Amino acid sequence: MVVAVTPNRLMSAIDKAVKYCSVSDQQIKIWLESDQPSKVIDEICDLVKSSVDEKLWEKIEI
Repeated sequence: MVVAVTPNRLMSAIDKAVKYCSVSDQQIKIWLESDQPSKVIDEICDLVKSSVDEKLWEKIEI
């Protein structure tokens, strides 16, 4: 199932990145200004997945 990238979904993903990873204000700005939100979501998913253990990753919804 493909889920649309809405502004709320992007903000939720950024929130998860801030919660589980070390993310700079500059990186957040880059994500928010991107014209390719689906790529931003993919990047955030990869970042969060690499920062948490597999059990926690299965519980996180991005």
